[in-house]
Parts: sequence; structure tokens; C-alpha cells
Amino acid sequence: AVALVEKEPVPTPAPVIVAPPKQRRTMIVIAGMVALLVLAAGVVQLTGLGHKPDVLTKFWKPVFDSGEPLLVGVAHPLVYQPSNRAQQLNESRLPPMQTPMQRPLQLPPKELDGNDIIPVADQYVGYGDMVAANQVTAMLARKSKSVRLRLSNTISFADLRQVPVLLIGAVTNNWTMTFQPNWRFQFAYQPGNMNVLVDTFDKPAAGTKQKQWNVAVTSDGSASEDYVLICRLKNASTGGFQVVVAGVKQFGTEAAGRLVSDPDQLALVLRDLPAGWENKNLQVVLHVRVIGNTPAQPEVAASYVW
Repeated sequence: AVALVEKEPVPTPAPVIVAPPKQRRTMIVIAGMVALLVLAAGVVQLTGLGHKPDVLTKFWKPVFDSGEPLLVGVAHPLVYQPSNRAQQLNESRLPPMQTPMQRPLQLPPKELDGNDIIPVADQYVGYGDMVAANQVTAMLARKSKSVRLRLSNTISFADLRQVPVLLIGAVTNNWTMTFQPNWRFQFAYQPGNMNVLVDTFDKPAAGTKQKQWNVAVTSDGSASEDYVLICRLKNASTGGFQVVVAGVKQFGTEAAGRLVSDPDQLALVLRDLPAGWENKNLQVVLHVRVIGNTPAQPEVAASYVW
């Protein structure tokens, strides 16, 4: 018997569609344009030409570029506390407490003398200074930049050399007051007004006052406004980059710390500065309203770039 073997059908080749010459040229041109666009995007990304740094990045660029952590010098206000004698006398006049808590002195002035007021240094930080330090360190942490936090009076000039520095606070920060004679806008003491900001470039005529910004403070230390000084020194006397944020009162320091950590607030304040300010030294005086012991958005009162 002869076995019959069935042959598998040979598949029919798919028809080859040949585009007309004109259509082929169009497809080649489109493919070439896409390739060029991809290549250009890669070059832009590699060279950084496609990234325009925001104001916050420009302001803090020397810190971001430095291999050293930012050294933060916080002010150390002098605080007065009652003596042990005064505290014991006060507690003997008040009802007992089940839970120990702070209580203000409730003694008549005639029962106290100068020895009952004890000055305490290097143990306390003002609320505005604390907020400013927290705002800046948190902002830098989000950008993976570390800081060293120190009380200003524990910092030596050698520590400040060749490293980026942030000084927080005015008259309670010894380094702010040490460096300020080189600045146009400075903090000054005037009887009756306590601490004020003055424009040292203003030379008043005889019988007139130098241009200044002062704050009316109530007996409990509160105020309805404050003034702020922000310094950004590209070439500080330390040989490095230096930023100073300080208010006449604590409200201004708090506002300054929030401002230099917020790109939107900072952009509003620096928008009218001359082009290239990031490569120069600058000072800005700001006015801030205080509402319920909380500072509002600061407004520029004066600025200087050199």
C-alpha cells in the first residue's frame, strides 16, 4: 500500500505595501525631527539650561554649593529670675499645689530688693529666634543640607572663618553687633526708644533726626508692628558667606526666619532688586504688622545692594 502524505499549505506572503516616494520622504523628515528633539532635550537636561533656579535657590546657593554645613548662631537673651528667697517667700503666701507648676511672683515691691533679681545668661532662647532657626533648618533638611546649631557666644571667630553662617537675632547676638559697623543699616540704642534701626548713610541737617525705624512697645513687651533687617553678605569679613535675620523685637525675627525659608515670600521681597543681586551683598529693611502677637507678611521699607 502506498501511504499518502499531505503537504502543508504554503503560507501566502503578506503583501508589501510600498509608500509612495513623497510619503516616504515625509516620514523620514518627521522621524528625524523627533530624534533631534529627543537629543536636544537630553543636552538641555545634562547642561542644566532647562532649569531656571527659583529665588530661594539663588538666595541660599552658596550654602547649597558649600561642602560645609551651615553654622547657625542663635542669640542668647539675658533673662532675670527671682532668687530662691523670693520664690520661697512667694510660695509661702500662695495656696499649695497638687501638681508643681510655674507661678508668677505675687509679692509687694517693698518685700523685694535688688538681690532678688538674678541675671541668667546662656540658658534661654527667645521664641522668635527659635522659630527662625527651626524654619531655616527644616528648609535645608528638605534639601539634604545639614546645619550646626550653636549659641552665638559659644562661637569663636575661627569657627566663622570660611564657612557659611546664619546669625539670628540683633542686640542679643554678640556676632551680629560685632559685624554691623560695616553695614549701611544698623541697630542702635536711643534713650526712650530703646533699640531702633538706623540708616547710617543718612546725614541729617542740624536739628533733624537721622532716618530710623523704631517700634512702640507696651509694658508687657507686646507691639503692633516690628521692623526686620535681613543681610545677605556674599563676601563677609569672615571670608565666607553670611546671612543675618533680626528684628527690633522678637516678632520681626520670627517673620524673617519664615521669609528666608519660603520661596513665595522671598520672591515678593526681592522682586524689585537690581539684576544680579545674587552675586553681590545686600541688606533689606522690612516692616511687619503684628496681629495677635503673630507677624504678618513683611513689606520692604528700604534696601541696599553693593
